[in-house]
Amino acid sequence: MTYSTHWLASLDPRLPKYQAVYKVIAAAISSGQLQVGDKLPPRRVLAKKLSVTVDTVTRAFAELTSHQLISSRVGDGTYVRE
Repeated sequence: MTYSTHWLASLDPRLPKYQAVYKVIAAAISSGQLQVGDKLPPRRVLAKKLSVTVDTVTRAFAELTSHQLISSRVGDGTYVRE
């Protein structure tokens, strides 16, 4: 399956990688590039596209979840929240 990643931007090298991934996704949500209900690519796909580890993406997703920007459904994926 092909996932849209047109919203991905370069990571800020001054930040820890997980914070840089968080910032890219949060910025895409706040700008409207990612909208409520949009499904994010799987962690391994994002990790490969951003040249980071899956653990880094997992940590960024945890931060995004704690800020109520995304939610995950087991077996279904991760989505942008309202």
